[in-house]
Amino acid sequence: MRSLLKALGVVAVLVTVAVVPAVSETSNTVAPVFAVNGIPGGVVQFSTEATVLGTHSVKMQIPAGGHPAGYGWGLNAEVYLATGMSRSRGLALYDGVSFKAKPANPGRSLYVSLILHDRSTGAWVSMLSYAPVWAAAGDSGWYTVTVPAGAPWDGWTFGGAHYGPGYVALAEWDSWIERHGIDLDVRRVNIQFGYDASTAPGTAYVDGLSFDGRTLDFEPESDDHAGS
Repeated sequence: MRSLLKALGVVAVLVTVAVVPAVSETSNTVAPVFAVNGIPGGVVQFSTEATVLGTHSVKMQIPAGGHPAGYGWGLNAEVYLATGMSRSRGLALYDGVSFKAKPANPGRSLYVSLILHDRSTGAWVSMLSYAPVWAAAGDSGWYTVTVPAGAPWDGWTFGGAHYGPGYVALAEWDSWIERHGIDLDVRRVNIQFGYDASTAPGTAYVDGLSFDGRTLDFEPESDDHAGS
């Protein structure tokens, strides 16, 4: 699975970083930024077809024949964070991160990743926990996908180099960062769909990104940006 995260980091560098609305310290509604990453016919958009919070979720869809073989191709819903949100409390702020999902293939091909900026070296880093836990959906069809508190995370730079102390818990990451005097913060949290080609094609709806006791409702900035 380490090859998966390496691929995610390589793909992420292709995404143009723009000036976008960021999650503030208090807001619980956010408009994610979408990235299709070159998948033919790939769709990432706001939708009212299936909702669990508010009036919209994010629809992520890869059509039949639209997914190249292997890792490294997928769809992103990217939540940008206000600079400094994690600088005082460290990566432990995201321990136990979760999101809501209504997918075609429960239990596979949906991940949450942390995108870090190492100010000490200028490196951008993608972090992933390889085995999120899926809670039963119930009648609603919505699952809760959680990286359990204390679960291990791995890291790779966007250039494909391994980064960090290894596949260890976020508390150990924070100790490593402090020990080496690294100036680092989390710049965005991504929900990623379809990077494992064995689960594509398909459709997934996602919403309700949760960390540090907050649950974020994915909504467009205006109805002009919403999908069907």
